[in-house]
Amino acid sequence: MALKNQIIDKIIDLGFRENCIVETILVTKNEDESLNPAPMGVSWIRGSLMEIKPFKSSRTYKNLQRSDVSYVNIINDPYIFLVAAFKDEFNYDFEFVDHDLKDSEASLSLEKFKSSELSDDRFSFINIVKDIKIYHGYPRVFSRGTSEAIEAVIHATRVKAYKEQGKYDKADLLEEKIWECIRLIKRISGEDSPEMKVVYNIEGLLKVWSGEH
Repeated sequence: MALKNQIIDKIIDLGFRENCIVETILVTKNEDESLNPAPMGVSWIRGSLMEIKPFKSSRTYKNLQRSDVSYVNIINDPYIFLVAAFKDEFNYDFEFVDHDLKDSEASLSLEKFKSSELSDDRFSFINIVKDIKIYHGYPRVFSRGTSEAIEAVIHATRVKAYKEQGKYDKADLLEEKIWECIRLIKRISGEDSPEMKVVYNIEGLLKVWSGEH
């Protein structure tokens, strides 16, 4: 019980709030034991329970079906979100320390508890937090540019999916939101910042995808 209480205290200290989705990089194991990092919204339900709701078409879903373990990586670099979301488009060499991304602020080791179907295209996995590692405990300032860049990446993953499904109206609405994010980032972020690197790459991806219409 003491260990469980310590884990709950750390969950709260990391900024989780009950039933609120936070954006993370979830690391799962592929069938060949290699590691698959992917952007993933995670919700703290209660106690030491976390919920993950991946799309059934994703590699993350397949890995969670097969394996009981996964690792929530808390990271604030929007470029990592981009290259993790679009691994096929970027030849990026992820660096890991064991199962965690090298630049993670913290990580939570999860063990699958139960799972259930949410809809035709999504699944719910309830997990127990077994351990938490804190890598960087020093407080950081908040950047709207960083949060907007991560938001743009999340929208971009859905734009690609909608275009592949022929749902162009939905894709167009999300593209408008992406451009809103980009305009704000360009106003407040430096040219050499990670979020501007995300902007340049997303602009390139949108140009490529426009040929799919």
